[in-house]
Amino acid sequence: MLTDQLRHRWIMAGLGAAAGLSIWALAEVVEADWLTGRWAIFICTLTAGFFAALLALAGQMRWGQALTGALLAALPPAALLTWVSLRHDDPYDLFDQGFGFLAAFVLGLIPLPFLLARASGPHWRDYGALFNHAWGLTIRALAALVFVGVVWVLVFLSDALLSLVGITLIEELLREEAVGFVLTGTAIGLSLAVISDLGDYVSPDLLIRLLRLLAPLVLLVTAVFLLALPVKGLSNLFGGLSAAGVLLAMAAVGAAMVSMAIDRADDQAAASPVIRQSARGLAVCVLLLAGFGAWAVWLRVGQYGLSPERVLALLAAVVALGYGLGYAVSVARGAAWMQGIRQTNVWMALGMGAMAALTLTPVLDAERLSANSQMRRAIALAEQGEVADLRALNRWGRAGAAALTALEGQAKALALPKLAEATGAARSEGTTISYGPTPEMKAELKAILPAQPARSGAMRDGLVAWMDDYQVMALHEACTTPLPGGTPGCVAMFYDALPEEPGEEALLLYRGKSGDLRVEGYGTTDDGATWVWQSLQIDGPQMWERAVGEALIAQLQAGEPKLRPVTLQALVVGQNEILFVPQN
Repeated sequence: MLTDQLRHRWIMAGLGAAAGLSIWALAEVVEADWLTGRWAIFICTLTAGFFAALLALAGQMRWGQALTGALLAALPPAALLTWVSLRHDDPYDLFDQGFGFLAAFVLGLIPLPFLLARASGPHWRDYGALFNHAWGLTIRALAALVFVGVVWVLVFLSDALLSLVGITLIEELLREEAVGFVLTGTAIGLSLAVISDLGDYVSPDLLIRLLRLLAPLVLLVTAVFLLALPVKGLSNLFGGLSAAGVLLAMAAVGAAMVSMAIDRADDQAAASPVIRQSARGLAVCVLLLAGFGAWAVWLRVGQYGLSPERVLALLAAVVALGYGLGYAVSVARGAAWMQGIRQTNVWMALGMGAMAALTLTPVLDAERLSANSQMRRAIALAEQGEVADLRALNRWGRAGAAALTALEGQAKALALPKLAEATGAARSEGTTISYGPTPEMKAELKAILPAQPARSGAMRDGLVAWMDDYQVMALHEACTTPLPGGTPGCVAMFYDALPEEPGEEALLLYRGKSGDLRVEGYGTTDDGATWVWQSLQIDGPQMWERAVGEALIAQLQAGEPKLRPVTLQALVVGQNEILFVPQN
């Protein structure tokens, strides 16, 4: 006879299996073109969000409440994400920008603790209940992922063991894609059921008490950074988005440490005066870190205008400033500072959900805001006799296309030849064939791909002939998009990087779609008949910065660089080094 506990575990395992099977079935339907376009985006997003929310809520509230709550959590993100797809002529272009999916994930995640608090606590905004459920969901998710990993390790080991005696049953089962999805879903459902049954044992308290021990260390590092700023200066601080990302990430870590130290209530907070005072100091430092991070992002936007990535960075800065201001005001209140921080956490969580929803509406359309910003910047640069890089507009959906058309009109109306040049270059990239290379494209690539040394033209042609279609297309696009100096945005180097292996190696450097440097290495087979991919070890200061990468490509095109033996042969270009890693 099944007990309630066993019945619950069977139900959760079946729910996980149903989730895995549904996702697999939808993938098959979409691949067969039976479900396409925006309906595919809506139904797939709704299904994935619904099952994820249901598995998170089940076992912690009645089934009716869990089903309703899962639908309430999954429906708005799916509907809004489908609305976002209307920004593109092809709805699948939505996948080129991860911005919308990140916003939909946040929008679907934030309501879960509030739904659980409403079902179990005295009030849906009760901080103690919200704290317990938020950390409980985190622990449940981590434990489930660990269990799934263990299950798959056991499956592969079992298959390997049975294959030693000629039994291939597991291998044959795994060849069916549906089996993998069902097995993963079943493992997730079963693990969540067991964790729910052992709620008194699987508690976030241990993790919280361990992590908040790090609060003094985080405060020390932050204090050293803030004290060193006047001495070291701000040049590195505002050099790019990477510095802003570090600052905002550290602000998030500080906020998390403060929240863990003060716990769900004053009588549950850290008893150690060192940890409490460290949390209090960090509460003030969060505002300083957020302020510097926001300033760094704003300077970057002032230099280069908005892009969807910079819009995301600005929104992250706004969230960090919100937490920082709330924490600083709470500390200023004196004795009640911990209660003030708890309320700040509640309101900021609601604010983040609202912000995520707004990014999926025209109010905070990142592509439209970015396109308008780049329009203004392009006109300003053209008036100064400079050419703006407008290629990104081709990837910003209808907003980018409309901005490009408007700029073409402005170039004529204002008689700005540099603006016409910029829009022409962007249009040229936008017409690049995207469905496969033609024979003419391969022939053109062989003709325009610079090769060093000059005698290696035949090797270059052989490498291009060997490449897959997607490699040819990416390299052709890079080579036909000139560098600021007018030369192709690519170069191929042929040299004996690995003297102990037969033949010479090939090194390709080219500029990617977003302007970043791409570096690929190739070696030859033992008989020299064909090329094979080769691992690289790359060491160079700021090598991935756009301007540095462009200068490096141009420098290689201008002449053969020197080779310096370092056990292996290293290609040396200025302060940059690239090494091939032997296969054996």
